[in-house]
Formats: sequence, C-alpha cells, structure tokens
Amino acid sequence: MTEPNEFKYGYYCVAFLDILGQRRKLRQMACPGRDEQTRRLMSETAAYVLHLRQRFQQTFERYAELSPILDHVPEDARKQIAAAKSSIKYRGFSDSFIVSVKCIGDKEQFAPMTGVFGCISACCIHHLEALAYKRPLRGGIEVHCGVDLTKEGDEVYGPVLERAHFLESQVADYPRIVVGDGLPQYLDVVEREAPATQLGNIARNLASMCKRYLTTDGDGFQMLDFIGEQAAKLGTRELRRTIFKPAAEYIAEQYQYGIDTDDYKHRSRYARLRSYFESRTRTWTSSF
Repeated sequence: MTEPNEFKYGYYCVAFLDILGQRRKLRQMACPGRDEQTRRLMSETAAYVLHLRQRFQQTFERYAELSPILDHVPEDARKQIAAAKSSIKYRGFSDSFIVSVKCIGDKEQFAPMTGVFGCISACCIHHLEALAYKRPLRGGIEVHCGVDLTKEGDEVYGPVLERAHFLESQVADYPRIVVGDGLPQYLDVVEREAPATQLGNIARNLASMCKRYLTTDGDGFQMLDFIGEQAAKLGTRELRRTIFKPAAEYIAEQYQYGIDTDDYKHRSRYARLRSYFESRTRTWTSSF
C-alpha cells in the first residue's frame, strides 16, 4: 500500500465536464440490438463520446506545438515552453471529461499558468462546439488541493476533484461551465506574487488574460464567458461562423421544446442560456 508521504499533494486546477442527455438515450437502447434506432442511439452516445475525446486531444496537441515565432528563443527557454504547454493532463470516464493542471513545483508559475490558459480556452471552444452539435456540455472548474494517483500525473484525486464535480452536478444547472472561487483567487495570487523574471512576467500576463474569460452570471456565480469578447478571438473566422449560428438555433429549439412540453425546468435553463447568447451576439458576430 502506498504510504501517505509518497503522494504529491498540492494545488491543482481541474475542469470536470459532462455531456448532458446521455442517460435518457442510453436507456432507450435495446440489448442486444441491431435495429436502426439502436444504431442511431449508438452514434449519438458512444460515437459522440469518442468524437469529443478526440477533439480535446487534437486541441491539446495543437496547443503543445511550438510557434514559429519562437525559433529565435534560446534552446533552454524553448524546452521550458514546450514542457509548460504539455502540462495539461486529460482523462475521459464514461461521458465525463476531466482536465487537470498541476500548480505545484514551479516558483515562476509559468507552466501552471500556461496549462490553465490552455484548459480554459479549450473548454470555451468545445462548449460552443458541443451546442452546435446538439450535445450540450455542463461543467465546473476549480483550483484547490489534490494528489496524483498515477506516475503520468493524469488522474488527480482529492478536494479539487470533488469541488469541480460539485460545481458541475449541483451548481451549474444548465449548459454552462461554472467557476469556483479558487480559480480567480489563484489568478490573483499569480498576478501579485509571480517573480519579476521573463517567465514570471509571462505567467502574470496569462493570469490577466484568463480573467478576461470569466464573467458573473445572473445568479451571482462566475462562469466561463465562452462567447465573450476574448473567446471570440479563438479559432478561425470560418470556424466561428460555422458553429455560432447552429448553437444559437439549438438553444432556441430547446427553449421552444420546454414551452411545448410544459417543462418549466427545461424552459428556464434554456431561457438563461438564450439570454446569455443574446447579450454576446453582437460581440461574437462582429468578428466574422
């Protein structure tokens, strides 16, 4: 049995994401089944889970690639930047996804902030993309204490995971990614206390940038501003054009479904999401 003092216990950033509506579809599947309905449901459940995992993996792989503008950066710095961009760990479990970043072992906080920024930007991109695919996500992001359970560092356990899961399952309520108090507090600490070195200054700038991805929702909870001004800069213009309109149309469909079925909760959830979209439409579409 592993001794407690062998664990690497410290602060981590964890995002816990869940695909909504999967339980209802899974219960409709015949077992065994080769009929058309089962094949359709298989595509909408298992196949989509694999698709979303692949999309996250592709995003993180692209993020880890060094930019050509760094060609003239000293070799040691290039290695540090490459290692920092690889600090994001990702694990899929059933129809849930866990993204983690270790915030310990780096006095300059360059690697952690590089990972946190990558985590936040990826969550914004794929949250909107999931709505466009009519497979909404709900999630929670928190910074708190945790421990690695694997040598690879891709399975974080402890209070941070519990808090991120609680935000997703008990607080978010509708398709949004709620931010716990620990994340903005961590960003404040990095802005205030990161050393005045080259990488420390980059960490400060990244912390400031991450704050621009956060907004306060109508209920007082902070969430990712996944179609805000900062998020609108992510991806290509063509990508933004092809996913924003389908996502907005899906939200309108779900709001109408709540009215037609007299489902107050469903209607309320998509009314809030629709209101958020309407408040950001001009900012987003102006980037087309």
